[in-house]
Amino acid sequence: MYVYMYFVYENDSTNVTSSSSPLKLTDKEIARAFIKTYGRFRVLEDSVCLEDGKTCVKVLDNVRKTKNGRYYFYRSVYYDAKEVTSMNLKIPDVCKITPNGLVRSLNPFNGSYSWLHRSQDVWLLIRVEMSHETAANVLSIGLGAGYLNSYLHSTYSKMNITVVEIEPKMVEIAHKWFDLEEDDLHRVFTMDGVEFLKEAAEKGQKFDVVHVDACDSDSDADVNCPVAVFLGKEVVKSIHKVLSNKGVLIMNLLSLKLPQAKVYEKVLDIYGKVFRNCFIIKVVDSPPNMVMTCSDFDRVGGLKAKYDRFLGVVN
Repeated sequence: MYVYMYFVYENDSTNVTSSSSPLKLTDKEIARAFIKTYGRFRVLEDSVCLEDGKTCVKVLDNVRKTKNGRYYFYRSVYYDAKEVTSMNLKIPDVCKITPNGLVRSLNPFNGSYSWLHRSQDVWLLIRVEMSHETAANVLSIGLGAGYLNSYLHSTYSKMNITVVEIEPKMVEIAHKWFDLEEDDLHRVFTMDGVEFLKEAAEKGQKFDVVHVDACDSDSDADVNCPVAVFLGKEVVKSIHKVLSNKGVLIMNLLSLKLPQAKVYEKVLDIYGKVFRNCFIIKVVDSPPNMVMTCSDFDRVGGLKAKYDRFLGVVN
């Protein structure tokens, strides 16, 4: 997604003046204009109430400064002062300076991803062909902003991606604010993920990857991600049943209450009884998130280095 900025500086030492011609500006200059116009965040939509009639969320554009002094923008969904999901916005190469100082945004998806998405994508490619032409079958339960499935669809155009989201309003938000696009190879079903798994297992459907990012925002819950129902024995068996022989489960883990070690033990004990191998990694750039992967095959060594070469990443 791109964030396009149109603004003017007044009484500023940057010497940026109003112009109808595009100008190349630094992230700091763009962030300063954003903050001057809106503050640290801009409300795109306020009080979007979900189907339960009690839970209402808001959609915001945010600007943040990193430890190394760089600025970045991201779009997020908030509930009860907690960030539910987010997607990075790309700073445009050029900006137009206009007299009214208005900051606007357009939202073409650019296929960008954060380190959390990168961690999940690495594991996704454990047994899936490491190629942009891969035609893997992917099931994602929990849409959020749609960042992961949209990134995969943009990067691996032949992947067959099925997304299941229980909350209709979140699907609407993803379409409206996060550039979710559906087609024959990228579809979203609005239904209970557990019911989808049960039906898929009964039909004999198989997926190379099952990604679960289904969360509960209740601060009193022991485990927020996944929701409690995904810790049930029958649901775990359904997930196992719909995976192909080379399949892998990828699950986001999070607790707002318990320390990571407790979450690790609780979830691993349940899934380790069904899958031959389960492994959990901490997401350094997004604590206290963790990512668990489960499969019936041994882990592949040296995958990260191979994946970095595939992406052309130089560390």
